[in-house]
Amino acid sequence: MAAPLDRSSARRSGSRASGRSYGGVPAEVRVAQRRDRFLAAGLELFGTRGYQSTSVRAVCREAGLSERYFYESFANTEALLIGVYQHCTDRMHDDILVAMATGDRPAGGSSAEPLDHVVRTTLEAFYASVADPRVLRVCWLEVLGVSTLVDSTYISGIDRFAHLVATVMAETFGLSPDERLRLIATGLVGSVIMTAIRWYLDGQKEPVTTLVAANSVLFLGAARQLSPRS
Repeated sequence: MAAPLDRSSARRSGSRASGRSYGGVPAEVRVAQRRDRFLAAGLELFGTRGYQSTSVRAVCREAGLSERYFYESFANTEALLIGVYQHCTDRMHDDILVAMATGDRPAGGSSAEPLDHVVRTTLEAFYASVADPRVLRVCWLEVLGVSTLVDSTYISGIDRFAHLVATVMAETFGLSPDERLRLIATGLVGSVIMTAIRWYLDGQKEPVTTLVAANSVLFLGAARQLSPRS
């Protein structure tokens, strides 16, 4: 891994450029654009060659930017890994929320049918978000065992999705969002993630419809157990 640049000189360089606008593009926009290029480079390299085999120099080469610009946004490759992970999981979370909010519900039928539709629509959105094998590798494999900071970021990501599942279940069945429900939701999220890992390791040969159907059994089974009418 390339040695970090002198931070004081990097800060001085950044401060000199902070107020400048080139081609009508404000400095803060250019910084954000460079950061996005590093995130894209990180996803490509972490998702193909792996985190441990990726250096700052390689990331800069992939992004087409200098190391000075790398340290403008990231302290090291670990910080970049966290950034890529958060960027990918933010997109998954947003895609799931959109699917839950905009998915058409079937007209009429039993109360179980709309729930079945919501579960399937949500799972389809998740698997669409992780169709890129680089995303699967980075988010569920490359982040494991790197450091305590990366571990805590990964756990926070799991908790975020578990909270979403628990909230939906609580609202659907009028339940209290207690520890039992949180654990059930965490288990369901874990089943989806492990299915995604198995899918990746098998070369993503299985149709997404099969993955959705398998996980739907778990989600709907939990829903039946939690329903006050069961």
